[in-house]
Amino acid sequence: MLVQRLSNRAIVNAADNADITPQMLAASIQSDTYATPLIELLCQNGAEAELQDHTGETALMKAAATGPMTSATLLLQAGGCIDLQDNAGYTALMHSQKAVPLHVE
Repeated sequence: MLVQRLSNRAIVNAADNADITPQMLAASIQSDTYATPLIELLCQNGAEAELQDHTGETALMKAAATGPMTSATLLLQAGGCIDLQDNAGYTALMHSQKAVPLHVE
């Protein structure tokens, strides 16, 4: 369905009321098996890697927070900026710490 919509010139950077884009949704998927092909497809069709939602988060930040690093790597290759900050001042690196469980012995 997504491929069909893209071939019909759907706007890949369209956002909902919270400024969340399809790329951000794809980056939030916790499985590289599903996220990677979607992110690749969106990037190939002009999705912008540095768009921010209403909280200031980018697709890269969302990918970093969910854990699968293939998604984050694709977004970096597509021009995602590691220095952008969300509204709370957090970068993608800081968001990545959410994905790493704290282990205390």
